[in-house]
Amino acid sequence: MTGAVRARHPPDLFVYGTLQFAPVLDALLGRVPRLEPAVLADHEVVGLPDRSYPGLVRSDGGAAEGFVCPGLASPEWDVIDAFEDGWYELVVVTAHSGGEQVVCGAYRLPPGQTGDGGWSADEFCATELTRFTAACADFRASLGHEVTRFGGVRPARTSEAP
Repeated sequence: MTGAVRARHPPDLFVYGTLQFAPVLDALLGRVPRLEPAVLADHEVVGLPDRSYPGLVRSDGGAAEGFVCPGLASPEWDVIDAFEDGWYELVVVTAHSGGEQVVCGAYRLPPGQTGDGGWSADEFCATELTRFTAACADFRASLGHEVTRFGGVRPARTSEAP
């Protein structure tokens, strides 16, 4: 089914850190999905010790800025689940986007995990984006299959002739 997501995944994803950047999404998914500006109330994007990427935590009165990424296909969710490596929890949240409330998934740090201050998207772009994007492409290649836009998975292409 085109654009179908698994029952465990909401139809949309709230992205707030490295997944908000087109080169990262393209390296992971082979395409750049539509991104709609959004805010997630009572949350905060925090820096993580010794990491170039952030985490999302609950924060009463906070407002995490990010984007809603609608309509990911099930294989795309598989890639993102693997990318988030089980350290984050996929939770269902309600973000505010375009004057509407949007139910979506968000990868949040587990309860009790905290960050070490703020995280700057501008600083990440200036100092880490190129290296991080290359690491994402390597990660994607290590999965050994290609994600198609229409919900299918096929073996990765090789340089060998069929």
